[in-house]
Amino acid sequence: MANVWDQRKGLNDFIRLSQLLKDNEVIILVGVQEKTIKTLPEKIRGIGRTENIKELAELYSFADAFINPTCEHNFSTTNLEAL
Repeated sequence: MANVWDQRKGLNDFIRLSQLLKDNEVIILVGVQEKTIKTLPEKIRGIGRTENIKELAELYSFADAFINPTCEHNFSTTNLEAL
């Protein structure tokens, strides 16, 4: 989850991680702008921003793992929501 996905939010880390995934694994990034979605590798799915609480809860519940490689936050709201 991010407002803007870029290097400081860990986008490059996710791109590198996507190269290590098995065939049945994908990374889902939420809050991705349409122009960025078009540039993502095959193993990364981008979803636009949502403020729908039910949708957010479903996305968090769907995940097997939550990773937040941000370089600028220590324990952001996104981490709290994922718990």
